[in-house]
Amino acid sequence: MKKFLLLLTLFGIGSLSAQIAVFHPIQIPGDQVEAFEKIQTEYVQKIAQDAVDNDNLGAWALLKAFNTTEDDYNYLWVHLYQDVDQVVDNFSWWANSEEVLGIKPDILYGDIDGKADRRYFYKMEMAIPNSAQGEWVILNFGNPDNVSQFLKDSEKIVMPHFEKMLNKSGLLGWGVATKITPQGKNSQGGDYATAMTYDVYDNLKNVMLHMAGSAAIEGLPIEKISPANFSIRGIFSVVTGTE
Repeated sequence: MKKFLLLLTLFGIGSLSAQIAVFHPIQIPGDQVEAFEKIQTEYVQKIAQDAVDNDNLGAWALLKAFNTTEDDYNYLWVHLYQDVDQVVDNFSWWANSEEVLGIKPDILYGDIDGKADRRYFYKMEMAIPNSAQGEWVILNFGNPDNVSQFLKDSEKIVMPHFEKMLNKSGLLGWGVATKITPQGKNSQGGDYATAMTYDVYDNLKNVMLHMAGSAAIEGLPIEKISPANFSIRGIFSVVTGTE
């Protein structure tokens, strides 16, 4: 039950305009996946829940990327904060393992040879709160030609369409966020995404239909929307997270 509630909590509570979402990709070697998930599920979840219970964190989840290769980031931590103050004041909540569990961080995390990427900070702009339990999410990262117009079109065109398609297409929730940091050029010379959207679904079949232009996407007047220019569209399932 906890898994199913995560997407309701993570992408559907409170005043989203005041929430900060932090995405933190990590690459875990194939022979360490089982150990990594065990640590995250049995230990880190308890540390995160303690942070939530003490108002130091809004919500937390570990997502597992679908259809990856050994060179890809195959997991994604998602941290949701109520505001910037909560981010700044409680940035390293995960290091409280000794206080919460009696285990020092270097012992808890020391045997995993993961390669973590930088953290990506986004401001939540708008959302359709989840209507039911969801276990799959599509994360779309892009560089709209005009971010301001993209947000207006998302609110005026996309949101009403998705609200009509809610549930009957398998879509359970949706939202939009804009980038806080990093901004500008990345190390490969490309541009960091300036906006992202998410689509919460009930099962993998409907996720695939959505990605193929069906499900909730069907009938959406794409030509009327300022281009999002998505460069990454990832499919994720929930592994564990806070209640």
